[in-house]
Amino acid sequence: MSAYARTPESHAAWQQLKHNVAHRPDEEQRARRQRGTQELHRLLAQLQESPTPERLERFCRVSEEVTSLAEQAFLRTLDRDRQQDMCIADLQAGIENYRRQFDEHLRLVDFVHQQHVLALEKQIEIERRKRVYAENELRKATTHKGP
Repeated sequence: MSAYARTPESHAAWQQLKHNVAHRPDEEQRARRQRGTQELHRLLAQLQESPTPERLERFCRVSEEVTSLAEQAFLRTLDRDRQQDMCIADLQAGIENYRRQFDEHLRLVDFVHQQHVLALEKQIEIERRKRVYAENELRKATTHKGP
């Protein structure tokens, strides 16, 4: 699966977006639609100049082709938007997951810091008790030597 994909469906969306970026399938369709639109304008001018059944039929056929290409482009755009929405949702989920992990990391760092402070306090207390013990042993030794 993709590094960002959370579900098999979003994995497919990531793959399709990657493919679309690499191959640009809309370029050819856009060029065909543009040529068709230009031809429609030319045919419309001819129809207005001298309408004939052949010209009207040709105008209708080209108009239908251009309409079909426009519908296909619209459907591809809707599908691409849906795929992008899925991918954006994956990225947002990843960001939220990162935030949770970061918060957990901060809690762990705080806990380790507190444990370190406690260990240092205990170490200081042990050193203090060793000193007191040594002083007491020294006092005992000096008081038992007596006269």
